[in-house]
Amino acid sequence: MIRIPALLLILLLPGLLSVQTMTTAPSRPLVLTHLTVIDVIRGQAKSDMTVMIEGEHIVALGRDGKIKAPQGAQVIDATEKYLIPGMWDMHVHEWNKEVFFPLFIANGITGVRDMASDWATLTKWRAEIASGTLIGPRIIASGPYLEGGDQPIPHLLVKTPADAAPAVDSLIKLGVDFIKVHGQLTRESYFAIARAARARGIPFAGHVSRTVGAAAASDSGQASIEHILAIPNHCTAAEMTELAPRFPVQAALGRCETADQAPLYARLKRNGTWVCPTKHNRSKRSKMLTNFAGLV
Repeated sequence: MIRIPALLLILLLPGLLSVQTMTTAPSRPLVLTHLTVIDVIRGQAKSDMTVMIEGEHIVALGRDGKIKAPQGAQVIDATEKYLIPGMWDMHVHEWNKEVFFPLFIANGITGVRDMASDWATLTKWRAEIASGTLIGPRIIASGPYLEGGDQPIPHLLVKTPADAAPAVDSLIKLGVDFIKVHGQLTRESYFAIARAARARGIPFAGHVSRTVGAAAASDSGQASIEHILAIPNHCTAAEMTELAPRFPVQAALGRCETADQAPLYARLKRNGTWVCPTKHNRSKRSKMLTNFAGLV
């Protein structure tokens, strides 16, 4: 019998299941028939499937007719509906749970990676979500990030390499899931943080300054690079001149260079370093929030 956490999957069944049903354990087995299951490993859509959920786990999955619904089970005909793995938003800052949590769940996002928000608030939300009193995604969080200068977002100052290990230890004691590094760290402080994180077996991710570079960050074990920082875009010499940064914020992002970036991409792949672009359309986001506000 397979036991897959039900929160890892999201059923596209508008009008049939409420969000509450998908976020709390049902009182009796739930059997969904005539589903199309999207197999993301093999890249296949499997039609005429039956899925059975007991408590918080999927306990059976197979072709229609192969899975027998137990007595007393709730059976739902899911014809023309789809089952997919729950999706993740890998870079969020949780500032408004009333707006964003329902949007996450409604759009199939059952997990988020918070990249620095108020730790006490996040801890409270995680407990409420786990208990079923708050509808929201699973939250993986960094807590305060490590920075070499002042910033408005919660952070810990690491001005010298000697500050690195105590800062990492304090975050581990706090209970964070990973360490986030930021862009004002000196090269020496950055590598001291990397050594401390590796020695303690906790992942680190975040920004990469140009003094460190994407290649060195990847070789040091950084799990992910946010905003495509320190990863140049390939372009022609003419484009490089035309697209030269005119403002500091432009210089912080990946520059345009004529050099072949294939060796860097190969290194990122070899080291298992992910890149999180964090790109979005602000006008579409504004329209989405406006439409959602009219529904609640």
